[in-house]
Amino acid sequence: MNASGSRDTGSDQPSSGPSGRPSGAIEDAESVPSHGEPGQSDFETGFTTDPPRDVEPEVPPYAGRKESADSGQDTERHGARTAGATAPTTDPDYKSPAPGDTPGGATASPAQEEPAAQASEREPDDRGVGPSHTPGTGRGEQKR
Repeated sequence: MNASGSRDTGSDQPSSGPSGRPSGAIEDAESVPSHGEPGQSDFETGFTTDPPRDVEPEVPPYAGRKESADSGQDTERHGARTAGATAPTTDPDYKSPAPGDTPGGATASPAQEEPAAQASEREPDDRGVGPSHTPGTGRGEQKR
């Protein structure tokens, strides 16, 4: 007997404890349905690509459905502006400002870039070196 609130689920001994069936061998209690003579079936078991003959299709037929996409220059459908979403369209006019008219220009760069050919020549100095650098010692990129 378990104490109130105990999580004990039964006996610690295998094959003992209450169960919903009597112990012992099962004699003729199980039956396996027969399927007729071996090798004989009441349906065709071979591979076929034919559609089923006695069942309704899961998908309705395509009667009344479109067979091709919309085409044309219309960018409006039933009063809504679709911007060509209902059909491929060609429009030579920009919908947004030309790239040169944007605040960043045609090719905006997030940083101030200075090409090496346009950079001013200056003498190497000790700016940009770490705290363990000995003044006057050349850096690795300057040695040849």
